[in-house]
Amino acid sequence: MRRRGLMKMTVDICKSVFRTLARREWSFPTDFSSHWSVAYLRLAEDTIMKYEADAAINGLEFDRHEEAKAVEAFGRAITIAAAAFMGNPMGSPLIRLEPGDLSHTRHPRYAQEGGGGGQ
Repeated sequence: MRRRGLMKMTVDICKSVFRTLARREWSFPTDFSSHWSVAYLRLAEDTIMKYEADAAINGLEFDRHEEAKAVEAFGRAITIAAAAFMGNPMGSPLIRLEPGDLSHTRHPRYAQEGGGGGQ
């Protein structure tokens, strides 16, 4: 359960990053998913090698297999997020608000308490 929650969170964060970049007028080629995944995997593999060497020099344990599994999972999250982003670049809002929904004067309790302008 915990891992599924982390995967969903990772996918959501990646989609948010993609949408933020799109709002800043970045252009995304149709195959950008593979480019991001490959770039991430290369960087992650290099980083794992560095951390493994650092751990060895400092006499620390380093579980390369667990690190590789985490890298693989994050790579999948990037691919999933990219596919979702390309299918719906603007995404869907988490909360749908109608005009006036944020006005406290529309709530009956506030209108009764003299909160102003109630109906």
